[in-house]
Amino acid sequence: MKNQRPSYLAPRESDLVMAHSFTPQVGAGALAQRLAGIGLYEPIALSIHLPFDDSEAQTSRYLDGLLDEMRLAAKAMAGCGRVVHIQFKGSRATALKVDHLSRVLDEIERQFGLTDETSLALEINPRVVSYQDAEDLSRLGITQVSLAVYDFSPAVQRALGQVQPARMVTEVVAAFRVVGIFEIGFEMAYGLPNQSVRSIEKSILQAVDIKPDQVVLAGPEPKGAQAGTCDALMKAAQQMLTNQGYSMIGFNHFALPGSSLAQAACQGRLKHSLQGFSDTPAKVTIGFGAAAISQFPNAIIQNEPDVAKYYEALASAKLPAARGVHLSREDQLRAAVIDDLLCHLETDLAKHCSHFNVKLSALDAALKALDPFASKGVVTIRESVIRIPEPGRAMAQRVANVFDVQKPTHTQLSSAL
Repeated sequence: MKNQRPSYLAPRESDLVMAHSFTPQVGAGALAQRLAGIGLYEPIALSIHLPFDDSEAQTSRYLDGLLDEMRLAAKAMAGCGRVVHIQFKGSRATALKVDHLSRVLDEIERQFGLTDETSLALEINPRVVSYQDAEDLSRLGITQVSLAVYDFSPAVQRALGQVQPARMVTEVVAAFRVVGIFEIGFEMAYGLPNQSVRSIEKSILQAVDIKPDQVVLAGPEPKGAQAGTCDALMKAAQQMLTNQGYSMIGFNHFALPGSSLAQAACQGRLKHSLQGFSDTPAKVTIGFGAAAISQFPNAIIQNEPDVAKYYEALASAKLPAARGVHLSREDQLRAAVIDDLLCHLETDLAKHCSHFNVKLSALDAALKALDPFASKGVVTIRESVIRIPEPGRAMAQRVANVFDVQKPTHTQLSSAL
């Protein structure tokens, strides 16, 4: 049975790529240039995109393409870069057999190198994991797993076509812990069919009983009459998680105090990127696979999403990048401000403007758009320093959005409040 993420959920932050601003002019050449510019020991993260087909033949072909792409990237990098984190993305990652994952990791070792400090994370379908799978994944060096849970209500699960009782998930988590994989996260969701405030509270309590280190709370983009219902479900889930001892990280992550994410937040090491919130020091993420995204300080570049065209590029010994966007100094400034607000609830605009050599006046419109937030106490502004008091943390994403030129206008944000 497939473990597809409900299509009506809003994209996770790892999926937010402002695709409408991408251009085919920023493609393979731009990617090769960025790869060649990576420093000798610069920390990098790898994001392996896994839209694998159910058939062995299609999976094998895709795997061959993935390894070819790695060889092309490694050639452009000429031995530079230090891999500190690897993320196997895609809710169907376990459609791969463990020996396929092993083959991918062997190629990463050959082309880029691995160390004992490299963390390996895998998105996984809890319904297809056996104890043997857990043992095999541990032997491969997987240190973090994220389970697509969404909700424990039988009525909700039947509507999604993904029945996985709490007992099943509990057994999977126990298996991972027995074999030494302790960093375990759940993706939970609100705004699903048949959900109510009471049912989502019960579902969150069931999740908390299993004690995942982290919980990501996803939901649909609220529209019209649905907005009030989604908001009530979201707030109920957030309240239940915080009441049970989870700290809110960013705007939709929750973590137990001893988890690596919570420690990174306390120590000021929390980072936010297209891959979400993490404690990795990497500023560069290289994406592999169809539709995968690579992120650099001055560019975001996406691979060809069409698998046939992805293969075609690789057959011509070309990097399969299809489109992207150059990030100007002002773009980078705005990204730094957004990162500060989401991770630390505070930013110094003057400091960032000086660093990126951009005039503070470039942010005048964004500062004006903060007026409705300031009037309600969601933010405080003192000279060039913006702070979000802890009670306003849940609004951090909306506050940060005013600094993103692709996000809603002042009027839209005001009505959202």
